[in-house]
Amino acid sequence: MFALGVFLACSLGLIVNSYMKISMHTLSLGVVCAFFLLAATISTNSYGIYISIAFLVAGLTATSRLMVSNHTQREIYFGFFAGAIAEIVAYFFT
Repeated sequence: MFALGVFLACSLGLIVNSYMKISMHTLSLGVVCAFFLLAATISTNSYGIYISIAFLVAGLTATSRLMVSNHTQREIYFGFFAGAIAEIVAYFFT
C-alpha cells in the first residue's frame, strides 16, 4: 500500500509540477501521514506516537519551506493534500 502510494504521489507531483509549482517535500509527508492514519484504522496496534511524529515532521518541514520563501501556503497545502489523496487511493486499490 505504501509503495503504491509513493508511486502515485510521485506521478501526480510530476504531472502537476508541469502546470503549477507544488511542494514535493510536503507531498511526501502527506503520503507518510496518510499511511500512518490508515494503518491505525485497520490495525489493532497503537500508532499514536508514529502519527504524532509524522505530523510534527510534516509541520516542521512545511514551516521551514515557508520561512525560506521557497513556496507559498497554497503550494504547501496542495502538496500535502495531494500526497494524502494519493495514499488513500492506493489504500482502496490494495
